[in-house]
Amino acid sequence: MRLLKLRVWDRTQKRFHYGGACRELGENQWFFGLPIPHPDDCELMQFTGVIDNNGTEIYEGDVVAYYQNGLREVSQIIFSDGMFRMERSCVDLQNWVDRNELEVIGNIYSTPTLSHDGAAGSDGDES
Repeated sequence: MRLLKLRVWDRTQKRFHYGGACRELGENQWFFGLPIPHPDDCELMQFTGVIDNNGTEIYEGDVVAYYQNGLREVSQIIFSDGMFRMERSCVDLQNWVDRNELEVIGNIYSTPTLSHDGAAGSDGDES
């Protein structure tokens, strides 16, 4: 069994907590390994196992930029149908990275405008 690598978004403090190892304590009880002051107001995000072109770990909830057919595209990383993938693609993230370049440019919490359709699209405008 592999150890899950997670980060926690603390909605109260509006920041990520990194570095904890998640372990199951019992039925529906988990220990993240870091003191989280507001556990009911947090969201767990799992590391995908994929690293972007700059050496940045890619987690679900990250927003990535990539090129497709010569155009810069932006998409959120999600977990769906048993795999990590880009919201705008049905291809497994690991298979995509093996053939293409990806760059983490934000995430759904600290840069939410990047994850909305139309806010950052093929024209490359992220603002």
